[in-house]
Amino acid sequence: MPSAATESCFDVALWFVEKARFDNIYLQAQKLQRLLWLAQGHYAATYHGRKLMPATFVAKSVGPVEPNVFRAFELGRPEMPEAMPPPEVVDFLERLWSRFGHHTTDHLT
Repeated sequence: MPSAATESCFDVALWFVEKARFDNIYLQAQKLQRLLWLAQGHYAATYHGRKLMPATFVAKSVGPVEPNVFRAFELGRPEMPEAMPPPEVVDFLERLWSRFGHHTTDHLT
C-alpha cells in the first residue's frame, strides 16, 4: 500500500488553519474536523485509494473526528512548526478549500 501524501495529519490541519486566517475566516474546531474528513476522502477518491494523511477518524455523535488533531487543537492552535505539504497536495487542498471552505460546519456535517 502506498504511503500517505503527507507525513502527519497536523500538516493538513495547520494548512487549513493558516488558509482560514489568510482568508480572514474563523475556523471552528468542528469545521476543521469536517474539512480533514472531506480532504481524506476526496484525496482517496482522486488518487486511487491513497491516503492524504496518516490519520484515523472516529465516529462521534458530532461527526467524524481525528482524535489527535482534536486533542492538540482543544485550546487553540498548538505551538508547532508548520510543515508545508508537497506542492501537489497544496494544489489539492486549494481546490478543496475553494469548494468547501466557505460552507458552515452544519452544511459540511
